[in-house]
Amino acid sequence: MEIQAKLVLLVIGVIVLAAVTVDFIRRRRMVRVRGSIDNNNELLRTVVVEKTNRRIPPSISSHNKTVEPIDHLDHDFRLDSVADVQPEIAAPTKSEVASEPLPVNITLTVMARQAEGFSGAELATALTKAHCHCVDGVFVRYVGAYGEGEVWFRIVQAVEPGLFDIENISTATIPGITFIIMPQQVEQAEEAFEKLVRTAKQIAFMLNGELLDADRSALTLDKLSEYREQIKAL
Repeated sequence: MEIQAKLVLLVIGVIVLAAVTVDFIRRRRMVRVRGSIDNNNELLRTVVVEKTNRRIPPSISSHNKTVEPIDHLDHDFRLDSVADVQPEIAAPTKSEVASEPLPVNITLTVMARQAEGFSGAELATALTKAHCHCVDGVFVRYVGAYGEGEVWFRIVQAVEPGLFDIENISTATIPGITFIIMPQQVEQAEEAFEKLVRTAKQIAFMLNGELLDADRSALTLDKLSEYREQIKAL
């Protein structure tokens, strides 16, 4: 009996030690993420538009292009058709590419089609199903589905104040969300961008949202190709 009691105590001790180790690792990773988000607070402020409770309608693109907006959303959220279709436009020359500064960040927005906006509870559920984790009011997508690896992209509200009030999100209504990727800070920038587009498309389908580009115009195949070329140029 005494030996059995010692074995039970030993097993309990090992379990407790393992739990403490896992918690320590998780806390260290959270500290690193908070530091990264703090360094980008200025960026979050620049991508958030003025406060409004109405959906921002897509405007006519300033580029004279005749590409149809992406208004179809596949149930399996595959983007093969998007990636394979290339607009017939002349490739920019080396001098043109060199003369245009590369973007600091690339953003996509999903705005609610209904006037009342997205249900906060449904939005939080959809983002969680897409393996996005909320850290200090910002949803973050890591390389790994369970929060491991580098940060691929972040998600904020598309209107002020930008950050999510996660404690009250279940009763909130949210007009839209903005996806932000900083390619210069991501090792797998091209793969991360494709995951961002897939996630935005998935959220738009699940919650009846509208995909918009950085100018809040309807997202087109041509614009997606432009973003991809910008990332490849890094």
